[in-house]
Amino acid sequence: MAVRRDKRKRFFLVSVLLSNEPGALSQASKVLAIRDLNILEGYSCTVNHERQGVWSFIAESNSTRMDAKFIGDLLRESPLVEGVEIEESHNGLVIDTLNFPVIWGDGARAVVLNANFMRQAFELAEGVAGEAATQFIYQLGVSYGRARWNAVFADAIGTLEENIREATKLLSATGMARGELVSFVLEPPSVEISMQDCFEVVGEDPARASCNFTAGTIAGAASEAFKEELRGEEVECVSKGDNRCLVVVTRPQPG
Repeated sequence: MAVRRDKRKRFFLVSVLLSNEPGALSQASKVLAIRDLNILEGYSCTVNHERQGVWSFIAESNSTRMDAKFIGDLLRESPLVEGVEIEESHNGLVIDTLNFPVIWGDGARAVVLNANFMRQAFELAEGVAGEAATQFIYQLGVSYGRARWNAVFADAIGTLEENIREATKLLSATGMARGELVSFVLEPPSVEISMQDCFEVVGEDPARASCNFTAGTIAGAASEAFKEELRGEEVECVSKGDNRCLVVVTRPQPG
């Protein structure tokens, strides 16, 4: 939703503050079931346990009679709408300046970055600092994995294997990869995660595995899950010609 551009069209960026009550979103959306307004993309988010939520979307209209005031007045007809902000495009360009900061469902602030940019940043660091940068990127992943596990699974019920299987879905939810738990051993601790479409894989250097941040993320989450320091290693990678990326997390060997 960050940017929408088409100089032939008129866009409206709409941010609606809703009461966190059953039916709030459906009531607000019903009043927009009118001609000449086409909702293109959007999202709704209610931070856990908060009283209010946000529904935001970008819409287009071919009607010269429709404007921000008209849309706002429609939305305010719903008693569960507590506030409305609307911006109209300028020369066919609208940029989301209303929904800041971007947040996770648990209320933590997030930053949206292009996957290509992340890959290029990792490659640049490794080109300058070599193995030291590779280990740094891995450790960044470890810190991220620990944080995500604690945010989502710190108080989770169920077996450890069940929770790790569910945690693997976070790889997909955050756009990192399509992950699958293929092996779990309780003692000695061992986890194998198979991945497709890992965002780090570029295929330019077939001599090395490249999913260092993602491997660290998996290792960090597993370390929190097992309550001990574990090490992740990518033993298969698409960049080396394998048909998948495979991260194996185990207890480090002494020495």
